[in-house]
Amino acid sequence: MTRVRVLGVCAILLLLVGCANGGSNSNTDTATSRSKGGEGRTTYPLTIENCGSTETFTKPPETVLTEGAPAMTALLISLGLKDKIVKTTIFSTRTDIPGMTAQLESLNRVQVASLGLSREETIALHPDLIVAGLDSYFQPKKGFATRAQLHTAGIQAYAPSYFCADNVENPSPEALAARKAATIEAHLSTITEIGQIFDVQDRAAKLVAEIRQAINDTRAKVANLPSKKVTITDPSVADTAASGGKFYVYGGKVLDELIAAAGGTNLWSDVEGFQAVSKEDATVRLADVVVYGLYDGAPSPDAVMSYIQTTFPSWPAAQNKSVVQLDDVVNLQITHPILVTSLGKTLHPEVFK
Repeated sequence: MTRVRVLGVCAILLLLVGCANGGSNSNTDTATSRSKGGEGRTTYPLTIENCGSTETFTKPPETVLTEGAPAMTALLISLGLKDKIVKTTIFSTRTDIPGMTAQLESLNRVQVASLGLSREETIALHPDLIVAGLDSYFQPKKGFATRAQLHTAGIQAYAPSYFCADNVENPSPEALAARKAATIEAHLSTITEIGQIFDVQDRAAKLVAEIRQAINDTRAKVANLPSKKVTITDPSVADTAASGGKFYVYGGKVLDELIAAAGGTNLWSDVEGFQAVSKEDATVRLADVVVYGLYDGAPSPDAVMSYIQTTFPSWPAAQNKSVVQLDDVVNLQITHPILVTSLGKTLHPEVFK
């Protein structure tokens, strides 16, 4: 399955809170803190608004299905929640996070043509929670269970707020606005919210702090260096049968911020999300560095390099062979500090020894 199809269907956090209590019986104290919603703990029932839907949790979810969401699945694992994932339909296990590919591949993974389980399969599995990459996994047009149907079955649903409009018919003005306005802060708040849902706020806060530190460290390293002009594309462009001869690019505020922190400028800051552009338009935007991410069934790195050199020979990236594979960047979700560090190394390897 090509990423072009996947992207049409599929597409970081501070607050370090203390949670230790004194006493002779730490297990009892912890249980008491949980039940009373003590400092740094979640008070249940917890109600959140997500993509225009009210989701209520009476306790931390014990069983989770992840739908088409590699980055969100990796986030759950990073927060120590791997044992909660009973099944996943992630479309790829490629990631730059050390050791994470093996973790993803060890999950109960199923690959389905529509990239998600059908309404019947989902309800039969009956997880406590579905974590999806996009809100489209809760739309009925591809046979998915709606949020209302899931709620009737006692199942809660979650998708990142900035992906509530992607591949959704007639998205709400609020969903469109959230996608357009999404910044690094929005991604950080997703991690915080997941930590709240699962009552692992301390772990979420630690991860947020690490991501913020990585951003600050990277920004400091590249602060006095010339900015590199960056194009983020999809490897499917090297397969004209899959891409239809189109050139694909990524834009949006979160990428603008991420690239800027790594010492670059997004050449496609005027584009929202993932879009096709004409080769003529792309030719005149001279990229110093081209970044792409691989996934199952994608053209090889050699094919992508050859395509860029042949199609855009005037680009410094083509002339200098600065066409770099960075798998996590295409997930558009900042869920690990390695992402900004890797991007910084890609743009300015001279200061990352």
